[in-house]
Amino acid sequence: MANEKEWIYSEQVNMLYLQMPVGIVASGIFGLVLAALQWPNIPHDMVIWWYSLLLLTLLIRSVNFILYIRSNKDGKKIRLWEYVHAATMSISAIVWGSSSLFLHYNPDFLHHLLIMFMSIGMLAGASGTASALRSGYLCFGIPTAVPMVISFFLFKNNLDRIMGLGIILFFIIFTISSNIVYHLWKRSFLLRFRNDELIVFLKKAKEETDLTNVHLQQEIIVRENAEKNLRDLTATLENQVLSRTEELRRANEELKAFSFSVSHDLRAPLRAIDGFSKALQNSSNDLLDETKRL
Repeated sequence: MANEKEWIYSEQVNMLYLQMPVGIVASGIFGLVLAALQWPNIPHDMVIWWYSLLLLTLLIRSVNFILYIRSNKDGKKIRLWEYVHAATMSISAIVWGSSSLFLHYNPDFLHHLLIMFMSIGMLAGASGTASALRSGYLCFGIPTAVPMVISFFLFKNNLDRIMGLGIILFFIIFTISSNIVYHLWKRSFLLRFRNDELIVFLKKAKEETDLTNVHLQQEIIVRENAEKNLRDLTATLENQVLSRTEELRRANEELKAFSFSVSHDLRAPLRAIDGFSKALQNSSNDLLDETKRL
């Protein structure tokens, strides 16, 4: 996984581009409204040129967005995409800042108030859609606000100067708001990065656990087979012992019976021999001397 800082930066740039279509559409609509409201009071050629320039910048930003979406978003090129976004954002902001020229064609207070609120609206929108990086909001806010403030202060009446101060005040407020949004996005990306790391860790741990379980199941099967083979062998040995014991018992009984039969069959001849021997001894006592008798 990418380095934490690099990954968060990449996601911040990506968020700038994901929110770009909202800014493009809003800028086109606000520009059309402003051009329509200025049409009766401002030379038509000037309004047409201003809105045409705005549409051109929006076209450039749209092409930038399409190229980014189709790119592989390589980490080495992500900083270049930030610079391109900042450049197209600044060009669009310069066009919006140039609308301050409209102030000099109509000194009416309501006319000036309308332009001030349109500018504040654009600053408010940028603080929400271009704050994933600090450069996103500042590249739009500064080129938009500075020409407006200068134009309002060029007028001698206090109301215009108050409106100039109002734009400064709102710019500061939206800058602070943008900074808060920036930190919220950064913290959100940090939490997501760590959650993704945790998910990767848990996934790896699960895979290792599953692999261990497979090995354990295989070992259990091997042991069960070994135990079954041992039981079968034990049963076979027991059967063989019982069979041999039975054979030995039968052999002993047969030997016993044979011994009894032999001893019984030999008893009569031996008795006869013994009787004959005694009779022979008795009949020959007188004929044999002491040495031969023994």
